[in-house]
Amino acid sequence: MLRGDAVAVCKKILRVNPEKIDTVFKLAELRAKQKLEGEAVSFFSQYVEYILANQQTALPKCQREIERMLELMPASEPLIGKAAEIYDQLGLKLKAAELCAKLCAMAVEKESEIAENELQNRIELARREEQLIAHEGTNQKRKMTEAGESKRISAEGDATRARLVAHAQ
Repeated sequence: MLRGDAVAVCKKILRVNPEKIDTVFKLAELRAKQKLEGEAVSFFSQYVEYILANQQTALPKCQREIERMLELMPASEPLIGKAAEIYDQLGLKLKAAELCAKLCAMAVEKESEIAENELQNRIELARREEQLIAHEGTNQKRKMTEAGESKRISAEGDATRARLVAHAQ
């Protein structure tokens, strides 16, 4: 309940003063804690864009907030990219490079997951195709058995009729 109240207060503050960037960061932090990732990313992005647009005043004092943002949203590719950009602007080239390396690792992992998923889909498709072929074979066998049974019954009927006609004469 307290977080909901805090969110409402932050939103009221921003309606009055949209440039209150500390409030934007706090709102992003609250949304991240509430597991509302889409909103958290949106507010964090707004915060980062403000920092990049106002580098002279905002950039030098944002490092702690950027680290907090990455702590709260460690898997958000857009935020990691923006953080790398800010670290680069701050002259923290090693931190920027580490974040870029993390983005690359995340991309490789995502590609690996996609490839694994595609492989699993192909295996499942092959399994279903095998079941379909077996089912079609069973159906074909049943049709042939039924057709043979129908011919046998028809032949028996014809033979019985022929005997009855012959016996009647």
